[in-house]
Amino acid sequence: MSDLFMQDGKLIKRRYCALSPYDRSFSLGDGLFETVKVAAGRPVWLEEHLERMEKSALFAGIVCRYKRDEIAGQCAQVIAVSGVAEGFLRITLSRGDSPLGRFSDLPQKGSLAIIAGTTAVSALPARAAFAPWRINETDPAVRHKTTSKFSAVMAGRLAWEKGLDELVFLNTKGELSEGIVSNIFWTKDGALFTPAVECGLLCGIARGKVMGAARTLGITVATGSYFPENLHDAESVFFTNSLTPMRMCDEMDGISKGKCTSVQAIENMVIAPDFFR
Repeated sequence: MSDLFMQDGKLIKRRYCALSPYDRSFSLGDGLFETVKVAAGRPVWLEEHLERMEKSALFAGIVCRYKRDEIAGQCAQVIAVSGVAEGFLRITLSRGDSPLGRFSDLPQKGSLAIIAGTTAVSALPARAAFAPWRINETDPAVRHKTTSKFSAVMAGRLAWEKGLDELVFLNTKGELSEGIVSNIFWTKDGALFTPAVECGLLCGIARGKVMGAARTLGITVATGSYFPENLHDAESVFFTNSLTPMRMCDEMDGISKGKCTSVQAIENMVIAPDFFR
């Protein structure tokens, strides 16, 4: 992790950081964030990440004082001073300070922080199972990348305890939804499948890139309401997120899975230099 980060347009040394106990992202999880892959010193799919954060901020009524191009410039600064050529950026937008700590105290000005770092992201095939609790598809937060991630943290801990790499959530209807920090895809009879956004999931940036690549290759892409048996019957299963655009699943709920040629073709396109940017 770099010793420098950016807070509201100013570079600050980490040891001088003072977290306000009144910041709503800290005290209430009332904020948004984006995790952006850095490759060859450049942020990957940054415009798409900033667009999603902008739309979520508008939905939540969180005021960001910076325009997209200003945030992009700040990201470039953080990458340059941190020296992180291969790693990630985390961009966090908090609603701001709420001095009395009440839900009803809505600040008029948000706070933006950007950090850079490196992390070991595994590209090895994952072992996955179904999570023991469900996602509420009617919760407005599930379609936005909020700083309230207690459920995901607990799921990650449970997966680690069970020797797994990923857990797949069902929604209250028993439909497939998403992974802990990923979207899920599978193939069957030459087509690519993934749950619809209405099933209660974050519309991932890598998810959109994978779907676009598949359509470019002439592969049928289907979204909709699916159930655990769809994963049991699948030929290939894989997970997507911005740091690991495609991670194969070699075991889903105890059933072995392989990697079909269509998945390999999609992967080759998604990570190609002219696409992966």
